[in-house]
Amino acid sequence: MKRRFKFNKSTMTSCLMGFFILVLLGSGFYSEFFQSPLATQSELDRYRTLYTSNDFENLTSLKVENRLGKFSLKNESDSVLNWSLQTPRQLPANSESIKQIISTLEDVKIRRVYPKDQINLSNFSLNNPLVKITMTTTKQIAPYESDTFNISIGLLNPIDGSTYITASNKDAIYHIEPISNPIELMGLSDFVDSRVVSLPETSITEVQIYRGSIDSGRQLLSISRTESNEWVSFSSNNSNDPRDLETQKVREFLVQLRNIRAQLILDKRTEALESAIDRLFNRPHYSFSISDLEGEPVLYETSAVINQALPDLRLEPGESFIVRASNRQHPYVVHKDTLSVLSTTYDNLKKLPLNKLFY
Repeated sequence: MKRRFKFNKSTMTSCLMGFFILVLLGSGFYSEFFQSPLATQSELDRYRTLYTSNDFENLTSLKVENRLGKFSLKNESDSVLNWSLQTPRQLPANSESIKQIISTLEDVKIRRVYPKDQINLSNFSLNNPLVKITMTTTKQIAPYESDTFNISIGLLNPIDGSTYITASNKDAIYHIEPISNPIELMGLSDFVDSRVVSLPETSITEVQIYRGSIDSGRQLLSISRTESNEWVSFSSNNSNDPRDLETQKVREFLVQLRNIRAQLILDKRTEALESAIDRLFNRPHYSFSISDLEGEPVLYETSAVINQALPDLRLEPGESFIVRASNRQHPYVVHKDTLSVLSTTYDNLKKLPLNKLFY
C-alpha cells in the first residue's frame, strides 16, 4: 500500500509540472502572436545612437510643424547665425532655438526599438505626428542617398514624458526618454530673433557709439579688444593712446547692449509709414557700429524717442524709439528704457586707480 501511495503522488506532481509548462508555452505563444515583436539584440546594437552631430552638418533649411503652426527656416550661409524665418513671416531667426532643436535630437536616448510597420505607426501616433521636422543638407543622407529627411515625433506618455520617434532615413520606431526641449510647444516667438544686436559677446571686437550720425556726429565711445583679450578705449582726439578698461564693466556693457530687444518688428510697412520712418532718420539720435572677429562692422541708427503719431502704426507717445541695422531687413521698435545704454562713455568703463579702490 505504501508503494502505491508514493507512485500516485509522484504521478500527480509530474502532471502538475507538465500542466504549468503547457500554460507557460501557451502564454508565450499568445504574446508572440498578438504583440509586435521587438528587435533582436543584434538589431539593437545597430540603434544605439539615433543621430550624431555629423548628421546635422551643412543644414540649408529646416521646417518644423506642430500644433502651433508651420515654421520654415532657411540658412543664408554656412554660419549658424545667419538663419532667417521664411514662413509664416519673413523675419530674422533665433539661432538659439535652432541649436536647441539639433541638440535635442543629438541627445535622444533610446529605450526600445519597434518594427516600422503600419500597426505600430498608428499605435504610436506617428501617422499623425505631434511634431514633424524636415531637414535639408548639402550632403546626401544614408541609406537613401537623399539630401532631405523627415523626423516624426508621435505619442507622448503623460506619466513619464517618454515618446516615440521615427524618420524617413530610419527603418525602425524608437521609444525614447523624455526629450530635453519640448519642440511641440515651440511657437512663432521662439523662432524669431527679437534682439537688435545678435552677435555673440565672444565674437565682438570693437564698438563705436556716436551722438548723431557716424559721419557728422560726436563720438561718445570707442572700445576695442586686444589680442590678449583685454579691452581698451581710444580717444577721438588721439587714436594712438589706448586707455585700459575694466574688463568686467565692459562685459556688463556688452550684455546690456545685447539685451536690447524689439517690442515690434516692422515687417509690414505701408508707403506712408516708410516715408515717416525715413524722415525720422534724417537726423539720427544715436549711431553705433559693432565689429566681429572677421572685422565686418554692423551699422546701427536710432531715432529719438517718438512723441508724434506715425501713419498706420499705433505707438504710445513718448515710450519707444526705432532702430535700423545694416544686417536687418526691417526696423525695430524698442522701449525707451534701453536707450540709456547708448550714452555709455569711457568714464563708465575705465579702470579705477588703486587708491580709489579703498574708499
